[in-house]
Amino acid sequence: MSNQVKIFSLLAFILFLNLFFFKSVGSVGFGLILIAFTILQYFFIDKPDNRVHPSFLISLLGILTVSAFLMVIRAQEFVQAIMVLFSLFVLSSGMVLMKWNQPFFRSLWSVVQYPFVAGVGYVISGFDGLIRLVSPENPHPRQSVLSSKSKKLLTSLIVGLIIAIPVIGVLTVLLTSGDPIFNSFVNGIIQRLNLLIGAEFLKNILNRIILSIIAGVMILPLLRFYRLSKPVEFPKILSKLSVTRELSIVMLGVFLVLMSFLIIQWPYVFARVPFETDLSKFGVATYSEYVKRGFVELILVGVMIYSLVWVGLIALRGKTERSARILRFLQLAVLSEFFILLMSLFRRIYLYEVYHGWTLSRIYGGIFLILLSLMTITLTLRHAKNRGYVKIELISLTLVVLFMGIFNAESFIVNTHPPTVNKHIDYVYLSEMSSDGYEGWDQAYQYAVKTLGSLNINSPLITKDQRREVAYAGTILRTLTHTLDRLVSKYGSSQELRDYYIQIALHVPAYAIQSSKLIGSGAYFNQIKEIDPAALMNLMQNPDSDISSLAKHLYFSPYNRFLDFDSQNLSFSTFYTYSVEDPNPNFRSLSKRPDSMSSVYSWNFSEYRAYHEWMRKYGNFKSFFDIQSKYGMLYQKISNQPVNERDYDVDISMESVLR
Repeated sequence: MSNQVKIFSLLAFILFLNLFFFKSVGSVGFGLILIAFTILQYFFIDKPDNRVHPSFLISLLGILTVSAFLMVIRAQEFVQAIMVLFSLFVLSSGMVLMKWNQPFFRSLWSVVQYPFVAGVGYVISGFDGLIRLVSPENPHPRQSVLSSKSKKLLTSLIVGLIIAIPVIGVLTVLLTSGDPIFNSFVNGIIQRLNLLIGAEFLKNILNRIILSIIAGVMILPLLRFYRLSKPVEFPKILSKLSVTRELSIVMLGVFLVLMSFLIIQWPYVFARVPFETDLSKFGVATYSEYVKRGFVELILVGVMIYSLVWVGLIALRGKTERSARILRFLQLAVLSEFFILLMSLFRRIYLYEVYHGWTLSRIYGGIFLILLSLMTITLTLRHAKNRGYVKIELISLTLVVLFMGIFNAESFIVNTHPPTVNKHIDYVYLSEMSSDGYEGWDQAYQYAVKTLGSLNINSPLITKDQRREVAYAGTILRTLTHTLDRLVSKYGSSQELRDYYIQIALHVPAYAIQSSKLIGSGAYFNQIKEIDPAALMNLMQNPDSDISSLAKHLYFSPYNRFLDFDSQNLSFSTFYTYSVEDPNPNFRSLSKRPDSMSSVYSWNFSEYRAYHEWMRKYGNFKSFFDIQSKYGMLYQKISNQPVNERDYDVDISMESVLR
């Protein structure tokens, strides 16, 4: 492309970025930026030295579009993170492939290397451009990004804009002050611009200019990125070295360690254990706990062994001496053990599902093991004949990543075999799922309603087992409360948001905190004040009243997953607090309603569907807040019991939902 095209495409991309400044950029926004950035790279390519076929660009854009689409329909954070990493891998690798005019990766090493090549190339290009900027002489005049004619054109454009903008501004102000007709005309244009791009755009015009300059400076190194030379190939270097003896020693050690592990754990994974008490001497209570422990570590062991065998295979290329034959034999022996290890990992997943149900870590771990198994098969075949297996491996990787985006793992867990603890469903786990597992929210909420509704507030004592159920129900309600607050502010109608704030105000207790002051002893002194009943009644009776005055004083109570029935912490018996001053730093504001563009950029189909399914089933927020009040009363009752009648046993994991 000509230098003029590069500059104008860069300016067009910066203008495009202005649509996202000061906005919440979610899955939709991220996908749009990725696609636009890919098109920008195409215009940065030097031609005719580098001829990139349009079909390559179309394929690249197609993969990124599918990846962005999957980020929009899935809300599970781990899946979204995988899709983001995959998109960045495709983008960075595509940049390198376009630079070198390659239609595809040449080896598995290039698949691993190209994203780092793109990053290093960007940094080197940036420093190179900086040196050329401060250097009085250009050491490589033929490699200058801009010709003298282009430099003159760009300089004239920048200087002209710097002079023209204040002159036009002063003239416009004077003319609008001197002529009412022209003033009306200018005001009409401003109003139309406000409707078209929003008043916020014009208010932040100076900040937008600064951010645009920063974005332009960050993108400028890519103008010279495509003049970098190809990096040195690590496999070629390793294959030229004579390290077969050293690697044989390493492989022998790996073989012996892996063999001892398989022999020792064989009876406990591949054979039935008649009595689970046999495991107690190892500090393991149950058979299911045994197959659960160390799963992630074993997957990392698998990755480590695969990498070592791959390095050994590269070192074997072109070698025929005796040490190479020994290394080849050890490689195949380790691969045989590795297949057995993979089988044991698959069986651990099966045993855990039988005893404890599905979890996200087991499902995603199993998907990764399938990919690792396919890669191991191609690695084994390479020992027999080195063919172009990289296409099979990359296609397998792409299919696995896309399957993770298409497959709704959380819905599968809820509808097939939810996680269990002591043969009871772990509803706390279900409540912590993303909106992909909305059915889990519903089941957890129904459990909390049933649990709290079955307890009599007037009973003489809440027992230890009942206290555990109350604590779990409270944890579920707290989790769902935070989730619902985010969704109603994002997807709820104005009337739904209004009803939501009014229900919060109705359920804020009389001891709601007005202000918190830190006194000498280090404790917080709370001034008690109720919400003004007259103001609340006006909000409820007048549909046109402004709820912002109420909403800005509402806060969440501290969120503690390990609920402690402590009578000294009254705020724990409610989910909200009301403060006319700054609240305790542990409190946080309710979610704010995003502006229209932020709503578009961060829109997610899974969240949208989950919110409207909730509203369709429960209709309003009153029942949700009523059950919170029931929990608050039970909380206070337990807090007022004797100190030795407040604790409870926790029999579930409070780790991440990916556990």
